[in-house]
Amino acid sequence: MPSAKREKALKWVDDNIPEGQEIKSNDPSSRFTELTGLTHGGIMDNWQAWADRGHKGPFLTCCNGFVIQYCVFMGLPIDLVQFDAQDIRNYLGSEKVKKSYAWVDPTTQICPSAGDIMIWRGQHVGIALYADLVGDDAGVRLTSLSTVEGGQNHLVWVQKQDPVDNKLKDTNEVDRNKSYDRIKRKRYPDPRNDPPNKSYSGDKLQGWADIDLFFYGPLGEQETDEGRVISSLWFNHDGKVVHPDAPDGGGGPGYFCNAGPLYGDPFGKGLPHPFSPAAQNLDPSAILRFRKDRNEG
Repeated sequence: MPSAKREKALKWVDDNIPEGQEIKSNDPSSRFTELTGLTHGGIMDNWQAWADRGHKGPFLTCCNGFVIQYCVFMGLPIDLVQFDAQDIRNYLGSEKVKKSYAWVDPTTQICPSAGDIMIWRGQHVGIALYADLVGDDAGVRLTSLSTVEGGQNHLVWVQKQDPVDNKLKDTNEVDRNKSYDRIKRKRYPDPRNDPPNKSYSGDKLQGWADIDLFFYGPLGEQETDEGRVISSLWFNHDGKVVHPDAPDGGGGPGYFCNAGPLYGDPFGKGLPHPFSPAAQNLDPSAILRFRKDRNEG
């Protein structure tokens, strides 16, 4: 069963890019701009400038803009939307974030899960949806993977009649009416173009950011007796469950901003966290009273 965060991610995709539909930059509605932060005119200007440079240099598509809007909705940092996997690893492993475990190398896992942010080689990003797995004597293997991605561009050149042979030929001018960028769902392998016996290959992936690991930490989504969820706020750099205000994730020298528990504290209400300095002077009778009150409640 997917976690609450993965269910939220799938619902967002279903609500915005339903199965079988594409969101195109030249559609009359503003859906494309809402989902990417880009406009059709801005993209066409960039493509024409690229053509004027002799088809050299950067070529703008909406792939990163689309995933950034997804991150904003999910409460994920937009720093996860970068083309270089090492930059993402550096961000997750920084002193500020301390979530290096949220980055997954494709050599260590079979495939990403719903809502994970995928980074391809060659400057492309997207969102994982569904994976089809099969198991046999050789082990578990991935047969196909569904994703949703921006940047599925369709570039059309303006054609003009050649005065010599009277045939229409492409010019170096972008047809701004027929060209468009788009967001759509994809499937690997592609059932329309790939052989029927071809399996998914992740060799073009740099890796992915696992949203469950980012939000919930190494232990995943855990519910307490009160039904509250332990988030990765409670995991230090070593993956240990500690109070988020603990110095370097432990008791250590220094003090919490609040000796009492914060909202969503999985260790209960009314008692300081056991790793906190305040817990060192805790009267054992207070623990007994808390346990009694909790049982009676």
